[in-house]
Amino acid sequence: MKKRLLCAVAVAGLVVSACISRIPVHAENKEERELIIYELGDPRVPVTDRSNSVVHNLNASEDEGEDYEGMDERPIIIYELGDPRVPVVDKDNADNIHILEETVAKGDFAPTEYYNLASGAYEYNFSNVTKFVHTNRYFSTNGNGYISVSTTGINNPVRISMIEHGTNEVISSWEGDPRTVLGVGFPGNPSKFYYFRFMPYGVTSVSGFGEIFWDN
Repeated sequence: MKKRLLCAVAVAGLVVSACISRIPVHAENKEERELIIYELGDPRVPVTDRSNSVVHNLNASEDEGEDYEGMDERPIIIYELGDPRVPVVDKDNADNIHILEETVAKGDFAPTEYYNLASGAYEYNFSNVTKFVHTNRYFSTNGNGYISVSTTGINNPVRISMIEHGTNEVISSWEGDPRTVLGVGFPGNPSKFYYFRFMPYGVTSVSGFGEIFWDN
């Protein structure tokens, strides 16, 4: 009798141990699995087309994104006559003035070269424009999200438009007699680039010179 009881206990122990050994231990198995290394050229890894992708900037917080959206709603700055923030252009002694020619800039041709306004103002000059001219450089905003244009060297009423580089969309415009103000400050997004268009406003032609600059 005692021998049969011991045998029964032994058999039961084998059954229990067998059942326990079949229970998967998922946590241990997961920890023991190896990392997968995708070698160069592995077709399982998608190739990102940055020009057609929505890129999430993980360095910018949601609050910063909201601030950038609000920048497009900020007003244009009008620099009144005598404002010391607007540089005075000496056309005769300018060293690096950019001549904007209507025959070259006519049409929807955006500039392809960047000009860093942190290194100094961009000086422009154009003559007898009947349609419009574009700046031959594009720019970024200053830390406050603005790019400014001096206007007193323009002889007739003009429309100045700030255009987003890449989309060629007009972001904001100012029109009027440029001789009644020193300049105009255009609001933009610090993460984007812009160029400018000059065209006659209610007159047959316009000529002028001035500077595009950062009002720091």
